[in-house]
Amino acid sequence: LTCPECDYHFYASAWKRVELTADKGSFEEMFGNLNSTDPLNFMAYKSYREKVEEAQERTKLKEGILTGKCTIDNYPIALGVMDKEFIMASMGTVVGEKIRLLAEYADNNRQPLILFCASGGARMQEGILSLMQMPRTTVAIQLLREAARGRQQHEHQKNDFDNNFHTACLLVIGRVNRIRNGLQ
Repeated sequence: LTCPECDYHFYASAWKRVELTADKGSFEEMFGNLNSTDPLNFMAYKSYREKVEEAQERTKLKEGILTGKCTIDNYPIALGVMDKEFIMASMGTVVGEKIRLLAEYADNNRQPLILFCASGGARMQEGILSLMQMPRTTVAIQLLREAARGRQQHEHQKNDFDNNFHTACLLVIGRVNRIRNGLQ
């Protein structure tokens, strides 16, 4: 979704990005049953639970990443798409777990993994549990890469706002990395 005149990048929801990427009707959501909890009973101007519920209603997602399997040109793919409209796609325990599970699925099924990242960093409302997701996802992607033995297994596309906190680890170990022109 780029303007051909000025190269401006328009926002695309996770569902829209799936629609643009996957073969029509091929996407099957995986790990959609995982839900955020409020381990710290975090409270600011509103509770963490309220923020999650509002984001769920606004985006029609349960979490900041949509994960699943699909085909692209009839080739099976494990696909993860972050959506910045869900609490800036910040990485809490569920986002981290979904990435880990998706990488494990790709490894077990010898499929490429494509991640569209737009992370707002660690989700502070989950404290240290959120920070622990960076090494967990890094290890999962690294294991997938090592298992690939020369096959392309992980592509990372940086989209929209991304503060590079969690994305940096995924970029370093990705086989193919694409960063959209003009992103900050």
